[in-house]
Amino acid sequence: MVPKVRQNVVVVMSRTDVVAATWTLMSISSGYL
Repeated sequence: MVPKVRQNVVVVMSRTDVVAATWTLMSISSGYL
């Protein structure tokens, strides 16, 4: 059970990382526009 939870945490962390990256890219592109 614990390993699964850890895997889920890792997935969520990577997901938030991707979201943050896309957010930064969107804000930069909108700034240029």
